[in-house]
Amino acid sequence: MTVLLVQPESDLPAIQALEFLVGNDDVHSVTGLDAAFEYVPDEDVELVLVNSSRLTALDDCNALLEMYPGLSVAAVLPHQILNQKVLQQAMQIGLVGVIETGSDTVFAPADMIQKLIGRVRARQNYVQSKSTDTTLEHAKELEHDQQAGSYIQSRMLPDTPQQFEDYLLKHKLVPTLYMSGDFVDYFRISEHHFLFYMADVSGHGAGSAFVTVLLKNFSTHLCHDYTTEMLHQPGAILARLNEELLWNRLDKHVSIFMGIVDMQEHVLHYSSAGHFPNAILATGSESRFIEMTGKPVGLFENVNYASARLVLKDDIQLILVSDGILDLLPGESLAAKEQILLENVVQAKREHRDIWEYFELPEIFDGSDDVSFLSISRDGLSCR
Repeated sequence: MTVLLVQPESDLPAIQALEFLVGNDDVHSVTGLDAAFEYVPDEDVELVLVNSSRLTALDDCNALLEMYPGLSVAAVLPHQILNQKVLQQAMQIGLVGVIETGSDTVFAPADMIQKLIGRVRARQNYVQSKSTDTTLEHAKELEHDQQAGSYIQSRMLPDTPQQFEDYLLKHKLVPTLYMSGDFVDYFRISEHHFLFYMADVSGHGAGSAFVTVLLKNFSTHLCHDYTTEMLHQPGAILARLNEELLWNRLDKHVSIFMGIVDMQEHVLHYSSAGHFPNAILATGSESRFIEMTGKPVGLFENVNYASARLVLKDDIQLILVSDGILDLLPGESLAAKEQILLENVVQAKREHRDIWEYFELPEIFDGSDDVSFLSISRDGLSCR
């Protein structure tokens, strides 16, 4: 991939090419918008990064897109000037991404650049698979909508990692193309409790992704509208969510595992609504599934969801994965795949690595289902 870095401000230090050089990507740098206009057609540029400390970079991005429709353009901006309004403006312009630099460096994080390049490659593969002009126009329109949806979804996810007293929480979500039917959330629900869940919405595409918006809205209301009993009965929360989904008549159901951790007593209260694979508990050099059954929410009326409790000892790790991971595991039977998953969890814990590092997934891939991971470690001993 040919990547062009545009430096609108001559006195702004350049982003080092090595920070985002991936594979055989060819990275070039120019100063000024006029130089970019001349460079793009001559070198067949596939991705342009406009690096600036000012919001006028969005005007430069817009000018590039007006001159070269269909070009993949992203802005690189410092975190102190980024907000929801800026991101919305970037979506309206049609940028493929906004890269945020830290307060103490002008270098864009390598993982953010890699994610962006993966998104552009997915876009190219998708568009190139369309042959006629009419189909191409519709494909671009659809792809633009997918970008907007992806921005919104990414903003709904919790920050990762997060530390809640003795507990470290981290997640990774890998969608197919752009939007995802998987969703992860975690937050403090009281002074001494935090709630977490992993959800997998039935189906694919925008319809399933829309349900994740409802899930986030449910989380927000739950923070302000919960009862003390719910802190020990997450099954009651799932029953309430079931009623809300049925009331909305979305013709979608959700498999979900929900847990509430008492950080004083170090006890996990949990419930499952058809989530599979089961949650995994790793202790020492062993791991096992936490067996629990339950019907997905959004299917049946008047469903009761059981709640259970588990004491969380020192040096434990709780792992949740969505069922999309099973398509990526070797093994002829489900039992064989589950065994491999357990072994990978133990190995990752032993090496203090994140479980998703074992699968080398891109940021966006063309698999048959989304893949999500959630890791919860006590004392942070099992996560970097």
